[in-house]
Amino acid sequence: MSAFSRTESFPVSGMLPGLSHSLQNKSEKMDFERHDLNQCEEFEKKIKMICSFNNVKCNFKQGRVLNIKNTNISFVEPHRVDIDIKSKKILLIYFDENNLFLYNRRIPITIKKLDIIIKSIKEVI
Repeated sequence: MSAFSRTESFPVSGMLPGLSHSLQNKSEKMDFERHDLNQCEEFEKKIKMICSFNNVKCNFKQGRVLNIKNTNISFVEPHRVDIDIKSKKILLIYFDENNLFLYNRRIPITIKKLDIIIKSIKEVI
């Protein structure tokens, strides 16, 4: 688990047209604070095991929360898993082990379904 936090400032001009106009009078920078989401190592091990049993590669990307200081705006970037099956790719996103999605948040899946999907793609290729 990571408790990484970092604050950065970015110039506003050109980023968000409606927001930048209102902030240009106050200051030229917006302050962002980044926090890493907690990783579920046991869940990632399950995904790695499925990938290794099916002889495919997987890459994990840490999820983050991006807060804009002095506002009530925040963005959540979920954890991401890229699975490479020869020339095909599968994108999984997840927040925790109870929320695993294929491509976007409209297609929830389970670990068992993931195994079936990988096997069926390998059969077709």
